[in-house]
Amino acid sequence: ICITLLAEPTTGDINPANNIETICRPISNSCDPNEKHVSPNGDVISGSWLTYTIFFQNTGNDTAYSVFILDTMDANLDMNTFQPIAASHSYYTYIQDGNAVKFDFPNIMLVDSNANEPLSHGWVSYRIKSNTGLSNGTNLNNTAYIYFDFNSAVITNTTVTVIDNGVSVGEINSATGTMILSPNPASAQLIIDNGQLKINAIEIYDMLGQRVYMSQQATNSKCQTVDVSGLSPGIYFVKVKGEKSEQVMKFVKQ
Repeated sequence: ICITLLAEPTTGDINPANNIETICRPISNSCDPNEKHVSPNGDVISGSWLTYTIFFQNTGNDTAYSVFILDTMDANLDMNTFQPIAASHSYYTYIQDGNAVKFDFPNIMLVDSNANEPLSHGWVSYRIKSNTGLSNGTNLNNTAYIYFDFNSAVITNTTVTVIDNGVSVGEINSATGTMILSPNPASAQLIIDNGQLKINAIEIYDMLGQRVYMSQQATNSKCQTVDVSGLSPGIYFVKVKGEKSEQVMKFVKQ
């Protein structure tokens, strides 16, 4: 489920482009309350922002006086871009050994779930960019270690993000000829060349399956240019409907 937050009004805002934030989380049933999420979840282009959230809960039998989290960043994450965002309780952030981060919640006094389940939860969120120039298929793995008082660490799940920078040429469809998307990655305009077939409609979808562009006007042209400058950086899918075929291809918006 995805929730979009919009900050208004934008009048006088120096940078209104950062007033929209979308947060996505999977819906699940029984799970470990000490877990880690990453957004976006799945494929990203090299150099993208990744937002991590670590959730924790005191499921013991007494109040936890202090909690701290150790999180060692993947070697393919750029520590120079690390930014704490927010947390459920007051905390301190420490960078250790170059790529390890400690989130310290001293005197958190986190009650146990038996005494007060709603107040037994906590979380911390931060963001960081992946390194630029990473090759397709590179994995970005991340695991957190949560310490309640003097107990052994509770280890979260490992989040996995895969680098996919796209390709420069579309796939060949033997029945319709060759469709080409260029440039790919694209920053302002995307040229769609449908080979020998006319283009009847173009639709663009984001990674969540939401349609962000639609052109239903039939044309005699076999090549069209789409303005993608307003799209956020990321991976998108283009659905092109021709006279006798329909193709879906992937492109990257820089």
